[in-house]
This record gives sequence, C-alpha cells and structure tokens, in this order.
Amino acid sequence: MTINAKTLFDPNLEKDNCGFGLIAQRNGKRSRKLVKKSILGLTSMTHRGAIGADGKTGDGCGLLFDLNHSFFKLKVGGELDVELPDFFAVAQLFHKNDIDFYYSSISKFLNSQDLDIAVTRSVPVNNEVLGKIARQNLPNISQIFITSKNINLNKERFEACLLQARKFIEEKFDNDEEFYVCSMSTQTIVYKGLMLPSAIDEFYLDLKDKNLKQRFAYSINDFQQIHCLDGI
Repeated sequence: MTINAKTLFDPNLEKDNCGFGLIAQRNGKRSRKLVKKSILGLTSMTHRGAIGADGKTGDGCGLLFDLNHSFFKLKVGGELDVELPDFFAVAQLFHKNDIDFYYSSISKFLNSQDLDIAVTRSVPVNNEVLGKIARQNLPNISQIFITSKNINLNKERFEACLLQARKFIEEKFDNDEEFYVCSMSTQTIVYKGLMLPSAIDEFYLDLKDKNLKQRFAYSINDFQQIHCLDGI
C-alpha cells in the first residue's frame, strides 16, 4: 500500500517489526498450553514497544498460529449454523465499512480462482481492554471462510489460488488505508492490533476459548500503522 504523505513525514519510509518469538510443539500435536505460552512470550516483549499516553494503547503486536480447522468448524457451526468442509481457508480482515461493502469484489476475485465464500464471521472482541487511542482507531474485524469449487484441488494449489486472489483484492482496495488483509490461508491465521501484548487474549475472545489448541505460534511486536501491522 502506498500512503500519500501529508507533511514532511513520509509514512512509506516506516519499517515494522522490533522483536519476535517462535514456539512449537516438537511432537506436532496441538495443545492449549502452547497458546498460553505464546501469549506469555508476546508479553515478555512489551519492553520492545511503546505505550500510548492512555496507558493501554500499544504500538502494535500480534500472533500467528497454524489454522485449527476443527476449532473454526465448531465455532462457525455453533454461531452461524453453517457446516464447513474439513479443509478450508480463512481470511482475517481489518476494514472500516461493513463487510457487505467489500463482499462482491472479494467474491469476484475468489471466484476467478475457483474459490467460494462459504460464510463471513464478525470476530468477537472486547473493546473495553483497549486504550482510548486504540478504540478511536479500531477497525471492524471479520473472517471470511473460503472453500474450493474444485474438489480435486490440492493444498499447494489452494494456497497458490489464495495468493493470487489476495493480490487482486489488495490491488482493488489499495487506496483504502483502512482495509487490510491480515492473513488469508489454509495453513495460518493472524491476530493482531494496537493493544498491549498482555491484553491480546482479553481483546480477541477466540484466544480465551479452551477449545483453541495450536501446534506452533509466532509472536511479534509490530508498528502502529495498520499497513505496517504486517510482520506476520
């Protein structure tokens, strides 16, 4: 994304990422313990980031997890009464307007790659844990669950189709500074924002769910501009 400079300060010259941590299960099995450890690891990097004047707004942090298909099948089935297939992708989005504003364009680009939107979900969050500054700049956060029209599409080709569709989507909304694709993959998902690291699981309620178990996580301290929250 290219941002027009309005002063002598040029936001396009800013860089993201200050510190990171990686944790994984050596046996490859999912566990709730790993989720908790990843949040603890992220919290240990609090000193790498700035804190706003309100005392609760951070300058950007996030977690990347492997995509737990079973967890999201359970969530979507229970919340939206939609049965997902065993294999699918999730797009995690930040956006200003209602998701319906973007739906037709996103659907068109996905369809061009033989992909379909199964359902959209508003990510459950707790705004109260954010500082005033973060709340004032908080985007809508949505998940789009994506399936393939081609039952013979293998995982590698699915990812390639997602990448191509994502490039089209990002190009379409390149001038919208408040639209951002955090992640779009069959393999990983990203949770991030302008909260303090210790509050990430208080903000994203999915992370508090005991059914969310992971096999690896990547934690990072990021940068406060939405287009720079892309280190993961």
